[in-house]
Amino acid sequence: MNDSLAITFLGDVACPDGSTPQIQGDAAPRFDFTVVNFEGALAAADPSEPRTPLDKPIALYNSQAVLPILAQWGTRVATLANNHLMDIGRLPSRVAADLNRAGIVACGAGDDLAQAAQPAHVRHQGRDLYFLAFGWDVIQCPHAGSSRPGVNPWKPAHVLDSVRALRRQDPKGIIVVVPHWDYELEIYPMPMDRQLAFDVIDAGADAIVGHHPHCVQGLEWYRGAPIAYSMGNWFLPAGRCFGGRWRFPDYTKPQLALQWRPLEKQVLCHWYHFDDTTNVIHYQRSADARACPKIAELTPFAGLSHPDYVAWFRRHRRKRKALPIYKDYRHSTVNRLYTGWVRLRQRAINSLLKLKLK
Repeated sequence: MNDSLAITFLGDVACPDGSTPQIQGDAAPRFDFTVVNFEGALAAADPSEPRTPLDKPIALYNSQAVLPILAQWGTRVATLANNHLMDIGRLPSRVAADLNRAGIVACGAGDDLAQAAQPAHVRHQGRDLYFLAFGWDVIQCPHAGSSRPGVNPWKPAHVLDSVRALRRQDPKGIIVVVPHWDYELEIYPMPMDRQLAFDVIDAGADAIVGHHPHCVQGLEWYRGAPIAYSMGNWFLPAGRCFGGRWRFPDYTKPQLALQWRPLEKQVLCHWYHFDDTTNVIHYQRSADARACPKIAELTPFAGLSHPDYVAWFRRHRRKRKALPIYKDYRHSTVNRLYTGWVRLRQRAINSLLKLKLK
């Protein structure tokens, strides 16, 4: 087998002060090209650097100590399009500059929309690799504007146009789309997201790797392209993050390092388990994704048509408390009404968090 090109994807990473992850397991694989979701900004090395923290009841960030840890994991790309990027008020360009000095290319956020929309481009093993990251504003990803810092918007027309333009620019390049989408702790993909994912591949993407739910979701193939709906957490120590006020349920503890070999069209699943009492990530086993029982368990809906999946999701989804189902990304008016309700609900939750009633 040609081992010249393998890209490994990890889930959410947040290393606040005093948190150092360890990977244990004699047979744990080593990775030389890794992509992580950098959940929250990188704190400044200079504490006097000016910043404008947001008024959020829960803030998430990474300390400078994360940089050598990322190097150990073979990190080459960090996606910044998430709902915690602006929590500590540091400009995305400063975060990206610090990562770049550590040999890591960032994408998905910027000091304005033009900067946020730029893909990460890496030449590796003779191939041009492109990573486009986007964030959904419904889950509080702050969208960048013409003169406003934030993340690259997960808006259907913008996403599809971005992928098509990049494919026209480089017909032979490998394009990976990395969306921050879906509700936290949901175990199945939002119907609208699954529908749009298929169209993104039709537009020219070679793979889609999602984040945000904090649990590993299923994996499907569409026209030979893998869609990993959620990578879950990789290192996000709940006892230290979020002010120590939130711990993740047991079903979020299985963790995944997804290794994609695009030339062979192979996906390998390397499974781990996170012990949040010791900050140790324990390696367990590896399997080809197409023959992996855990992937089959997480993707019982594989192959369903869009209408059938909408009905299936309605019956099986986990998150039900006053949260709407976004069924079709083309139904813009209905989706705007849903979004207004979700934002109102989130403001109420934030108020309870500030009062320490939740």
